[in-house]
Amino acid sequence: MVEKQESLKLVNLGDRVKGEIVMPKLDLNEFIGKKVKIEKIQEGEGQFGFFVDLITEPVGTLNAIDKTTGEKIQLRGSARFGLLTNDKEEIGWTSNSKLGVFLNKHNKKHYRDCTGMTVIIQLHTSTKDNKDYLTFN
Repeated sequence: MVEKQESLKLVNLGDRVKGEIVMPKLDLNEFIGKKVKIEKIQEGEGQFGFFVDLITEPVGTLNAIDKTTGEKIQLRGSARFGLLTNDKEEIGWTSNSKLGVFLNKHNKKHYRDCTGMTVIIQLHTSTKDNKDYLTFN
């Protein structure tokens, strides 16, 4: 097993450390109501089972650099839908689940048919972390 070792540098921050500080909050309001297309679909498995993420094309770009890619960070809308597994080990959704309602609303039979579909960006504030996220209808 190869372990990644980070190089650390000791510094003296002196009077620069003020304690708790207020950071500017990203204003996402300019993106609300914007029409964009679903660009990609990702399937995954998490703590509560299988899920699917529908992700839009970029709606904007931040002035911050992604440390892993070295590129500016792109803002996208996304929606995560839980999938169900029945007693036959089939994976899917029901007509009254969040995914089923979404698909019916957009006249789609399967979430894989959603690529290229136009959606309207909305703002969702998480009750878990009180952060704002871009999602869609």
